[in-house]
This record gives sequence, structure tokens and C-alpha cells, in this order.
Amino acid sequence: MELDVKPCDLIADVFDLLENPTIKTSQLYMKITDTLGITYMVTPEYPGGISSRDFVDLSEISEEDGAYFLTYKSIQGVKPEVEGLIRAINHPSGIIMEPVYYNEGVKTKLTWIINNDYKLNFVLKFAANLMIPQNLKKMMQFIQEYVERKHD
Repeated sequence: MELDVKPCDLIADVFDLLENPTIKTSQLYMKITDTLGITYMVTPEYPGGISSRDFVDLSEISEEDGAYFLTYKSIQGVKPEVEGLIRAINHPSGIIMEPVYYNEGVKTKLTWIINNDYKLNFVLKFAANLMIPQNLKKMMQFIQEYVERKHD
């Protein structure tokens, strides 16, 4: 998706973007350096019997040639599992914010690569396959509205 904001401005808001309608809570659990930390997120319950999941991820922000990256991957042994939540796994994933140059300025091409395991059984996987496209649409709409509110 293309956003009317420079990548260098959007990266400053990247953790706000994680607090979108598909996430119940999101926090920086542990700051390791200015660009590396451990994030903790909890999803809401979803219709069809999909209970809340939580994720503990090692997250890193980097920049190369004007493009910014938030990459993340689940890690173990940092935060104990929480009763009532199923610990889901994020395989290597990330948000890429690339500059797109126009005569009137710079915009951002945002690509979000999601590769996770929600730990669902066969029946719930079917329900999730119906829900996930709707969630992605909600997430992208939230990001668009966030950019319009904050950067206009």
C-alpha cells in the first residue's frame, strides 16, 4: 500500500501501527538498544471459537538506502506463558517502508510480510482463513487513517 508520508516519518510511528484493530494490547516489553527490543502483543478473541493469542518477539528497526525495516521473530524464554492465552509464533516477518519519489515529494510504499503460526486445529484454521483477509483489510485501513490523522 502507498501512504502519503515519508518513510523516515513513518518509522517513528511504527510501534503505534502495531496497536491496530487486530491487536488487543501491544507493548515494548524490553528495550535492548535504540533499534532492538522485545515486543509483547495479545490478540483479541475472534468469532468461531478462536481464543486470544500472545506473541513475544525480538524486533529490530533498520535503515538502508532510505528504506526502513521493522523485522521481528518470536523468541522463547523471555516472558512466561500467560494462563488463558495460547502462545503463538511469529516466524521471520517484517514491515518494509520504501520511499517512492514523485514530482511533489516522497511517499511510502508499505509492505507487511506476516508469517505466523496461531496454533490452530484443523477446524479453527478454516475459520481463521475466512477471518485473516478481513483482519488485513482492517489493519491497512487503520494505517491509512492513522497516517491521514497524524501526518496531514
